[in-house]
Amino acid sequence: MMGATHPIGFIGLGTMGEAMALTLVKAGTRLLVWNRTRARAEILAAAGADVAREAADVFAHSTTVFLMLVDGGAIDTVLDRSGTAFAARVTGRTVVHMGTTSPAYSRELEADIRSVGGYYVEAPVSGSRKPAEAGQLVAMLAGDRDAIANARPLLTPMCRETLICGPVPNALLMKLSVNLFLMSLVTGLAEAVHFADRHGLNLNQLVAVLNAGPMASDVSREKAPKLIARDFAVRPREQPPHRRSGSRGGRRLATARCVPRALWRDPRARFR
Repeated sequence: MMGATHPIGFIGLGTMGEAMALTLVKAGTRLLVWNRTRARAEILAAAGADVAREAADVFAHSTTVFLMLVDGGAIDTVLDRSGTAFAARVTGRTVVHMGTTSPAYSRELEADIRSVGGYYVEAPVSGSRKPAEAGQLVAMLAGDRDAIANARPLLTPMCRETLICGPVPNALLMKLSVNLFLMSLVTGLAEAVHFADRHGLNLNQLVAVLNAGPMASDVSREKAPKLIARDFAVRPREQPPHRRSGSRGGRRLATARCVPRALWRDPRARFR
């Protein structure tokens, strides 16, 4: 399934993909990358990665390919899933899907890949760009046991934990469960800041109280100052909010399991 002489393929160098790929390269992983917008690959090339001219070249030279793409449509395009090149790209290769799509999509993708002799691993991650840069992501894995065993060691530079969740689509179901908790947490934090503000409290003191108590977390420490400053700007190199996996993931979860849509709507609209 994998030869040491082959580079690891990595397709998708957006907000998370770029940081994850850089972490791999800095750890000494031989990487062959491709991104639809070639300029996004320049920082990887400077770090030592090889840059493919076309997505097909990644599959031609790699036996394990990581995909960190925005949605199923982008994945289908890269794989040429409905075209004649699909079998040639995935047969005998391990495709590691690290983005967030619907569980149903992932289940069907696994079936298609396995039907032509390929291997498939779900590996969505919990964490944002900063943990990705620090190699502190948490990966949830699902798929065939041998395919997971093949891919898992390759995730080590990016992830502080890799947890096996069972068959596809359990990893994505686990990721959506985590996202639901995250959305609830951030919504609650926004409500708390709004409540304190409406009652004339010192918001910096609110942050100090939160940070000193048992509810403090990396999320509250990062998000509370931004809420107080009304800083809703996208961080550098991030995609617009509607392209982030959390927003899309919330819509998928709400659609799949009838979760109240208020959990994934823009929390700012509630305070206007």
